[in-house]
Amino acid sequence: HLALALTAPQFRDTWEPLEEELGVKPKQLRPAALASLGGFFAQAEAQAEAWLLGLCSDLHEPRGAGALKPLKGLASAYGKLTEGLVERSVEAKLLLLAALAGEHLFLLGSPGTAKSLLARRLSKVCEGSYFERLLTRFTVPEELFGPLSLHALEEDELRRKTQGYLPECDVAFIDEIFKANSSILNSLLVILNERRFDNGDQRVLVPLWTAVAASNELPDTEELDALYDRFLLRRHVSRISRRSVPDFLKMTLSREEAKGAAGGNGVAARAGQGGTLLSIEDSWDLQRRAMEVDFPEDLLVVIADLREFLAEAEPRFEVSDRRLARSVRLLRIAAAAAGGTTVVEADLLLLRHMFWDREPEQGQLVTEWLLRRLGDTGDGKKAWSFLLEGLQTRLRHGVRGPALEAARKDLRNLQQAASRAMLRLAQIARDAPTPLKEEGASGGVTVDRFFWLSDAERRHAAELGDKCAEEAEKLQELLKEVSVLIQTVAVDDDRERERLLARRLGIKRQQQEEKAIRYDEWGDEI
Repeated sequence: HLALALTAPQFRDTWEPLEEELGVKPKQLRPAALASLGGFFAQAEAQAEAWLLGLCSDLHEPRGAGALKPLKGLASAYGKLTEGLVERSVEAKLLLLAALAGEHLFLLGSPGTAKSLLARRLSKVCEGSYFERLLTRFTVPEELFGPLSLHALEEDELRRKTQGYLPECDVAFIDEIFKANSSILNSLLVILNERRFDNGDQRVLVPLWTAVAASNELPDTEELDALYDRFLLRRHVSRISRRSVPDFLKMTLSREEAKGAAGGNGVAARAGQGGTLLSIEDSWDLQRRAMEVDFPEDLLVVIADLREFLAEAEPRFEVSDRRLARSVRLLRIAAAAAGGTTVVEADLLLLRHMFWDREPEQGQLVTEWLLRRLGDTGDGKKAWSFLLEGLQTRLRHGVRGPALEAARKDLRNLQQAASRAMLRLAQIARDAPTPLKEEGASGGVTVDRFFWLSDAERRHAAELGDKCAEEAEKLQELLKEVSVLIQTVAVDDDRERERLLARRLGIKRQQQEEKAIRYDEWGDEI
């Protein structure tokens, strides 16, 4: 009885020290302690506890603690991108993720918010060639793709000298992208989507790793929609918040002092440091490795439901087939880069950076919908207690013959459905991240399974895990009662079965009242 009391749910806080002291999990003590009591209901609860232990043993270990290690150099690259910057953690992570996945990033925001600086730093991280251009309505193809070759013209050929221009760069930054005119639009689309460039009569491969586009406005014509759709990741870059301005100013002053101490050129003093932290070869290897990452089918269903929701939401957003396919590919790559072997629920929060169109607020709508959807198994968990109460009411009125068989079947169906829901909730709780102790730290970052999430997204995912853990525990208690009732209604002798049900369900009978029989918690006579 002492073992049962110490391991009861209301004394859960004592479980951990008890486990350390005894070297055995408290949940494993309960079936043995119950079985030692000898009564019918003690034995039934022992079997129910053992069955639940076996059921929960089918849960996967937290996928955050996978056998794979995070991508080497990822933490260092992130540190280089965010060095001396304030509130640019999310932008740096999205830029790295775009590069590793071979995708492109669009940054919406006013000038002076470090958009081009991040792109330049990425080119230094990979030690690749960098191309930057500001587009206007009058930008000509020569400014992006290179001037025509005079030597080729002498040979009656139309070719461009592409060295130092977009067709031969590794990282590109294109400012005011939506001012692109029709003379450059088609070639730009082919470069971004297919990594190819039509130079004269030849279609050549382009080494472009990733392109970062920036604008302080969104496309206003259908002609630019195709270009906009090429940028899978999107982020609205805000100015530094008021609370971070003092830190930003301190960093600025410290940087100036460091330059003075280095002879006025702090950048040059750091030029020889580092080396290639991430390369395009690393991204190719990661993309191959990501093909082995498992993507659970139930999460694919969630994404499909999200697409339908956005198509009917206000403001409305039609997720294109290309964007849908590339988004699931990117989620696998994100999981692989962080050392995961399976895409988990928290990874889906990255969809907020892919599934918005004309309104950045749509990203928050995506997050809210995902948290609601993932917290609900879709199996009607809120109705479990009502279903059990309905079955208990039927059993209180006495059932025999066909009614008994129907009750037995309904109990088994309830057990199966509630078991699936409980396992789903428990797995979400097990896979959920833990909240960060300190938010916004840009130095000394550790790459864990949930590296790509922002502090807020990580906090939301942790809260979702806590909620699912609580719901899973409630379902476990319900499943114990269902299991005991299944064993009780399985008794063949009608009178014995009704006697046991009377004890379990609290049915008052005349003979019990006359004898004043008392029972303990497990139905044994005292």
